[in-house]
Amino acid sequence: MAGVSPFMPVIAKGLGINAAAFGLVYTVIPFCVFLSKPFFGYLTDYFQNIKAIVFLLVFFTASSFVSILIIPQVATTPSDPLSTDYNLSCSEEEALSRYKECYGGNDFLKTQSCPFNASSRVTVSDNCTVTKLNNIESCLCDESPSLPNIYSTYQFWVFSVLAVVSGTGSATVYCLTDTACYEVVKDHPGLYGRQRVWATISWGVITSLAGFLNDLATPPNAETNYSPGFYIMLTLVIIDLLLLLKIQLAKPEFSLSICRDVGKIFASPETVIFAIGVYIVGALTSLIWSYEFWYLEDLGASSTLLGLAVGVQCLVAEIPMFFFSGWFIKHLGYFYCLIASFAAFTVRFLLYSFLKNPWLVLPVEVTQGFSYALFYASMTGYASTHAPPGTEATMMGILGGLFEGLGVATGSFLGGIGFNKLGGRHTFLAAAVVSFVCVPVLLTARFLLRKCTVSSTEDEKRSIDATTQKRYDVEPPHT
Repeated sequence: MAGVSPFMPVIAKGLGINAAAFGLVYTVIPFCVFLSKPFFGYLTDYFQNIKAIVFLLVFFTASSFVSILIIPQVATTPSDPLSTDYNLSCSEEEALSRYKECYGGNDFLKTQSCPFNASSRVTVSDNCTVTKLNNIESCLCDESPSLPNIYSTYQFWVFSVLAVVSGTGSATVYCLTDTACYEVVKDHPGLYGRQRVWATISWGVITSLAGFLNDLATPPNAETNYSPGFYIMLTLVIIDLLLLLKIQLAKPEFSLSICRDVGKIFASPETVIFAIGVYIVGALTSLIWSYEFWYLEDLGASSTLLGLAVGVQCLVAEIPMFFFSGWFIKHLGYFYCLIASFAAFTVRFLLYSFLKNPWLVLPVEVTQGFSYALFYASMTGYASTHAPPGTEATMMGILGGLFEGLGVATGSFLGGIGFNKLGGRHTFLAAAVVSFVCVPVLLTARFLLRKCTVSSTEDEKRSIDATTQKRYDVEPPHT
């Protein structure tokens, strides 16, 4: 998927789909993910056949991605030139010299400084300039094509359906493969990161290669050709499906009451707060997934640079962090690793907001190690270690649904509005503020949780001691 998925925002942009429409599509996808992850996780736990479910999901996901390649660009409608005459009477010829500027986009142009009682209104459109020829003023408008209402085009709806199916399928596949990976390394959960690192390596290499080949296949002064990435994905998916037919995947644990067992976990305040943190991280991550490339293209980034940015994220940032994630989790714990990811997001979004040269994004992408890799290892580890036997896939699906479901939906929706109303720079600055606020809030919540847990444990111990003393009617032991 790495040859296509990271480029989806700019692929949509190339088709003529604007930021608001794209944000709407990527708001629907996470809601589908939020439902599909727990659903397929439940099916996996119930039928104990993860191999067949993963095979079908990979097939339909890849088919949807490849189908996007054949969607034609939204046709543009050229503007027809329009000319008109108007008469202006003024007691002084000097008034004519006051028409010097044309403010494109305004409903009218009006004299602003005329010493005499003379005024006029001239209706203009975008991209207009006013030139003065003696005492004659003329407004020249560039003949630029205009897009139709994007929501009335079939391209938008075909893209939306394919994007929803492919996005939902790929997110669900990732969740189930994480479950399978934890089953393999169940006795040593710290080894998960060392297995997950291979997915990161392939993602970074393939995305960088696809970005380079996309530029190579694009003629000068033409729209970027993204077909090489699709061909790479198609080739690798065929290999993947063949390997799935040979590999042995099984879930030996089985729960007789999956819903009840999972419900017990979410009765814990710590789990609820951790889940809320996962949701917020999903919203922040969505800004990067959906709008980072959009933002970089606006700054003048090439497809090669976009691929290199993902390469740095994966090869420089994620690989070391996934490899050592077990060490961080062992010494910090899942909760503090979650807090560390918010601190990394604060730095990352703040640096994004000050970018002027798109190439400077490469060193910023190093923060991906803490903002994504450490978080993801913590989220999956928390789900695996806290889930009762036989409910791992369901638990993973719930947290994954909060992350790539509701969280990504929120970030995509708000990000689309932010980019349209505030621009990318101010949107990322707002995200930095949100990330920063989450750090002390979670630290306070963690402190209160530990304090309540200690108090509860001491009360329980005193109650047990009192019960024991009453039962045996003996003096408490001396120490």
